[in-house]
Amino acid sequence: MLNMARERHINIALSTGKPELESINWVLDNWEAAINLRASKTEFDFALETFDFAQRIPNSAMMIVSIWGALEAIFASHKAELVFRVSAQLAAFLAPRGADRLSKQREIVKLYGLRSAAAHGFPKHAGGDVVKTYELLRMAIIEMIHRKTVPTKDDLEVLLFS
Repeated sequence: MLNMARERHINIALSTGKPELESINWVLDNWEAAINLRASKTEFDFALETFDFAQRIPNSAMMIVSIWGALEAIFASHKAELVFRVSAQLAAFLAPRGADRLSKQREIVKLYGLRSAAAHGFPKHAGGDVVKTYELLRMAIIEMIHRKTVPTKDDLEVLLFS
């Protein structure tokens, strides 16, 4: 049997920058939603497992590809024009309409480009890029727990176009 205990090769800061997400009350208020999502939504379960296990991959390019695999499972229901679709839908899910959403979308496009380079054997990322990519996955997981649902294609289109 393989020993699954492995050293973490990257440590994600405990702070989200949002004190309301760092209190024990948030955990108590949202624990049941997280358990229900994990039991009923395979893509949410995959995102949680990826968030935990990818930190143990000793190669940062492989980490980035793994994290984007989890994000694509949720935010890429269509395979056409992946960069725009994933970046726009993820930004719409994480940020309110306006300048913050546009800024988030541009950040996601840049990080997705680093994923593509890593996936095709030409990594161009730095250590901070791995952390930023983890942060995207973490905030998506937190938002799904908060909303008590994994967004569907229709949900994401409503966020984008309404």
